[in-house]
This record gives sequence, structure tokens and C-alpha cells, in this order.
Amino acid sequence: MLGGRNGLRNTWVFIGGEVFTSLVSGAAVALGIADLGIHVGSIGGGAKFPGIYIGAGALLLVAAAWVLWRSRHPRARRHEHDRHQAEQRLERMAESWKVALGVGLVFGLPSPWFALALAKTSGHGAGYTALTVLVFTVIAYSWGWIPAVWFMFDRARAVRLLTGMRSAVGRHRIAIIVAVLAAVGGYFIAFGVITG
Repeated sequence: MLGGRNGLRNTWVFIGGEVFTSLVSGAAVALGIADLGIHVGSIGGGAKFPGIYIGAGALLLVAAAWVLWRSRHPRARRHEHDRHQAEQRLERMAESWKVALGVGLVFGLPSPWFALALAKTSGHGAGYTALTVLVFTVIAYSWGWIPAVWFMFDRARAVRLLTGMRSAVGRHRIAIIVAVLAAVGGYFIAFGVITG
């Protein structure tokens, strides 16, 4: 995206859309959680629920095995067309600030992990929750604003290294997905066993 004609401008528009949605929706989720009186520490009366962690870990390991199997399946070649379409969408986003803003607004919607983090902070006061939303947003979208800032000061090197990283991730994307799913799944299972 940064390499496009209006790449830097549209990158900041994209990041701005993400941050705006994240802050607004994060505040709304936090208010809703506070109104419901939900606090992670109070759910289940302090019970650990190891079975939930073990079950989630097992599901992630199954997902890792499925991704690995699917990548070796003959039909996997059909996804090359989907990736080409994704590349074309990225090119349109790099050229149109409206598309960049729209995608950014959608990408900024809170994840379940964000909601859990907010539930963890509920009961600590509005200032603490607001700080949590802000810090989470800044960290969560650092993958966007750090390269943009870097690009502003050292364009040639930033484009060269980011292009290299992108091609490396593209070559090893299946291995990366499988490794992340297996690592998180293994962690959940271990955590469930230890806390059980």
C-alpha cells in the first residue's frame, strides 16, 4: 500500500479509520460491559474452567492440521485466483482514500480478545478503561503506523525491507499459520492442564 502513488496518504487514512473505529467501539463495548456489571474475575465465582482452555487448544490444533492438509490438497491451487483478487483490492485501496478509509473502519472493529481485555478492566473506573482502550488500540495497530512513520523518514529502505518481508511471508504463509495455530493451541492445552 505504501508503494502506491498516494500510498502514504491513504495508509494514514486507513490507520485513522482503524483507530477511530477501535476507540469508538471499544468505548461502547466498555460502557456496555460496565452497565451489565461483567468482570472477568467474577465470572464463575473464580473458577478456572480448564476444560474450556483444553477444548479451545484442541480446536486450534485441529485447525492447524486442517490448514496443513488443505494446503497439500490439489484444490489449494484454486486459491491462487483468490490471492490475485486480494492483490487487486489492495491496489485499489492504495489508490483511493475512500476505499482505504472504508476498509480501515471495518478493520478497526473490536475482536473477542479486545472485549475480554475490556471485561478484565471493568470496575476500575472510567479513566482506567479509557487508558486501556487507547493503549490496546495503539499496540494493536502498530503493524500499520510503525511502517508508515518509518516510510516518512527513510522511504527507499522501508519499501525494500517491507517488500522483502511481504514476499517472505507470502512464500511461507502456510507454515506461519500452522505454527501460530499450533503454538497457541499448545499453550491453551498446557494452561488448562496446569490450572486444572
